[in-house]
Amino acid sequence: MNRHIIIASSFIKPERLKPYLTKNMICLYAGEDIRRFESFRNSLSNHIEFIHPSKFHNFVDSKRKDFVEWTEKIHMQYGSNYAHWIKDVFSSNPYNSKLFLYFMNLLWLKSVIGNFTNRDILFISENYAAMRIAEKIAYSISGGKVLTLGFFNGIVHLGYKMSINIFKALARVLFFTIRYLISVVSRIMKTDKNMGDPVVIIDTYILNGSFEKDAIFKSRYFSEVYDYLKRQDICVAFLPAILDRSPWKLWSIFKNMRISNTRFILLEDYIRLSDVIDLFLFPFRLLMNMEHVPDFCGIEVQTLVDEENWLNLFSFSYILQVLIHKMPKNLHNAGFSPKLYINWSENQTFSRALILGFHKYIPNVRVIGGKPFIPPLNHLNLFNTTSERLWGVAPDKIVTCGPKLKSLFSHNDKDGIYSVGASLRYGYLWDIVTGSNNSINAKNIAILLPYSNKISRYILHLSSNAIINALDKGYNIIIKGHTTHKKNDLISMLYKAGLENMRLSIVYDDMKSVLLSSKVVITSASSVTCEAICLGIPVVLIGLPVGLDLNMNDVVPDSMWRMAYTKEDVDIYVNQWALNHPFLREERRKVGREVLESIFMPNSEEFIKEYLN
Repeated sequence: MNRHIIIASSFIKPERLKPYLTKNMICLYAGEDIRRFESFRNSLSNHIEFIHPSKFHNFVDSKRKDFVEWTEKIHMQYGSNYAHWIKDVFSSNPYNSKLFLYFMNLLWLKSVIGNFTNRDILFISENYAAMRIAEKIAYSISGGKVLTLGFFNGIVHLGYKMSINIFKALARVLFFTIRYLISVVSRIMKTDKNMGDPVVIIDTYILNGSFEKDAIFKSRYFSEVYDYLKRQDICVAFLPAILDRSPWKLWSIFKNMRISNTRFILLEDYIRLSDVIDLFLFPFRLLMNMEHVPDFCGIEVQTLVDEENWLNLFSFSYILQVLIHKMPKNLHNAGFSPKLYINWSENQTFSRALILGFHKYIPNVRVIGGKPFIPPLNHLNLFNTTSERLWGVAPDKIVTCGPKLKSLFSHNDKDGIYSVGASLRYGYLWDIVTGSNNSINAKNIAILLPYSNKISRYILHLSSNAIINALDKGYNIIIKGHTTHKKNDLISMLYKAGLENMRLSIVYDDMKSVLLSSKVVITSASSVTCEAICLGIPVVLIGLPVGLDLNMNDVVPDSMWRMAYTKEDVDIYVNQWALNHPFLREERRKVGREVLESIFMPNSEEFIKEYLN
C-alpha cells in the first residue's frame, strides 16, 4: 500500500507542510495550544481534513480506564517514596502533568492508522518525545512511507522549555523568599489574643479581597461547616492557600490574618532549617527515584515519562509540597494536636503532601476530603484511587454532595469510605427552587468564564457571532469572570474577540444573582452547567478543539445542554435552540428539580455533620 504518514512538530510553519499534503489526508493534532492549532487549521483546512474533536473525546472516554489502571501499577510500585507523590508527573492533573493527554494522542494515532487504512495521515505534535514515539508507531503498523518534519524544532523547543523551567524555578524561590519575609515582618501586627489550640483545621483560599472591614474573614470553601462548629464552640483554624502574588497584596493579606479574630495556621510560621535543607536536597532524591514504567496499551512510553520527569525536576514546582509535607511534624512539635482536618479534596500534589504528612506525623488526625463540586471526567486527579488510599495520600473519608456524585467519585476506589453531605456553596439552588423567585422571565444571556484565561479567551472568540445576533434580537449579554480574573484581563479578552464596542456588561455578582437573571448560559465548566440546569436554564457548552478540557459528564440530561465546537454551532445553539427551547418553562423546571435532588443535597445540619464524622 502506497500510504503516506507525516509526523511533524507543531513548531514549524504550516506552509512547510503544504508540499507534502494529499487530498486523501486527515490530520490529528497532539497538544493543547489552541492558537497554534488554529494557525495550522486556518492554513491547511482547504487542503486536508481535520478530524472532528468530538471523535477524539469519545475515544478518550473509552480509554480513560486504561490510563487509570496503568498509573495504579506505577503508584503501587513507587508509592512508598513520598517524592513520587509530591512531583507533578503522575499527578493526573491536566494543568500540571501532560502524560494523560500525550498518551491519548499517541493511542489515538495508533487507532486511526489501524482503522483508516485507506487514508494518508498528518500527525502534528507539541511534544518532542511524543513525536519520536509516534514515528515508531507509524513505522510498525502503517506499511507505507513515513516522513518526519521539524524534529530539530522539537528539540529546540524542549531545550527552551528546560530553560524556562529553570527560570521559573529561580522565580519560585525568589517569590517564596519574599513571601516568607513578608510573613515574618507581619508578625509585629499579631495580637496577644488567646484563641486556643485548634481542634479542627479547615482548608480555605485567600485573595486580597477576602477580608472585610476590621479583618473579618469569611471562609470560601466550607463556610457552613465553620459556622456550625462555631455554634458548637469548637476551636477552628484555617489553613489558607494564598492566591495573590503581588508583594503589596501579600502584605495586606498577612497583616489581616495576623490581626483577625479568625485563627490561621500559616506555613511560614512552621518552617525549620531542616526543611529548607531537605528542599534543596529534594532534586537529588528525584534523580535517584526516576520511574521505570511498563508499556501503555502496547506503546513504549518510557521516553515520554523520562522527558516529563526531567522537565519537572528543573521546574522546582514542588517547593511548596516539600515544605508543606513537613508542616504536620512541626505543628506536632509545637504542641498542636488537632483531631480533624477538612481538606478541599481536588487531590492536588500539595494536598497529597499535607495529607501524607498528617498520616505520618499526627496519625490520630482524621482527614476528611470534601468534594462538593462537579468533576470534569478528564481531570483524573479529582478521582481518588485505591493506591492513593493505601499509601496514605488520600483522605480517610470522602464527602460529596449527592448520590450521583458519590457513585462517580468512588469509581476508582470501590473500597474507600464515601458519603453524601451538604452541598455547601450550592445550597442557594434549594432556596431558589423551593422559593417563589424561581420563575423570573429573564432577558439575559450569561457567559460564565472558567479559571483558565486561555479557555476564557476561546469561549469569547467562539461566542462572538452568537453575541452579536442575540444583541440584535434585544437580549442582554452579561459576562461573569472567574474570581481570579481582573477586569482589565476581561476587557483585553473582549478586545481580542472583536467585542470591545458591544453592549456588554461585566459583572462580579454571585452565581445566584447571575443565574436568576439569565435565560441562557454559555460556558465550558461542568459545575455551572449543572447549576444552570437545576434552575431550568438551557446551557451551550463550548468544546475545545484540542486538549482534554471537555468539562461535561453524564450526570445531567442531554435535553438541557448542547456541545458547540464552532462559531456557527454556538450561534445556532444559542439563538435557535436555547432561546426557543422545545421544553416549556415548567418542563425545564421539572427536569432541573430532578437533577438537583440527585446531585446537590440541602445544607441541613444532618448533611453538614457528614464533614465532621
